[in-house]
Amino acid sequence: MRATLDPAAENLPVPAASALTVNRVVQEALSNAARHAPGSTVHVEVTPAGGALHVRVRNTAATRPARPDPNRGAAAHNGLTGMRQRVTAIGGTLRTGPAGDGGFEVNAVVPLTRDTAPRRDRSRWLDERTRGSHDRAGRR
Repeated sequence: MRATLDPAAENLPVPAASALTVNRVVQEALSNAARHAPGSTVHVEVTPAGGALHVRVRNTAATRPARPDPNRGAAAHNGLTGMRQRVTAIGGTLRTGPAGDGGFEVNAVVPLTRDTAPRRDRSRWLDERTRGSHDRAGRR
């Protein structure tokens, strides 16, 4: 496996929601490559550009057959679905699909804005943020 972190990303301030999203995307993509493409070469790239982190995880074709997964079935593709939900919840985009050489590629664009919060929690998060030091009951 080869991982590349653009030097411009090394000391970049990354909001917690963005960092967690990048971590989970890479984690799921690596897990999928290990499960579905054993023996493949995996490349991970994280590059900042345009106010976002661009994440690319690409594996080559498997060099040996994947083990049958007894849990595969109704739960298949939940990892990609969950990855997509996590990325879009903070305003990012995700593309996944086969690579030309028989491998697979995951491309995510994760925004680096300070106000990044999951959309489903955004109103509560913004409300808590604007209340300053108030607790949930509105007390100081």
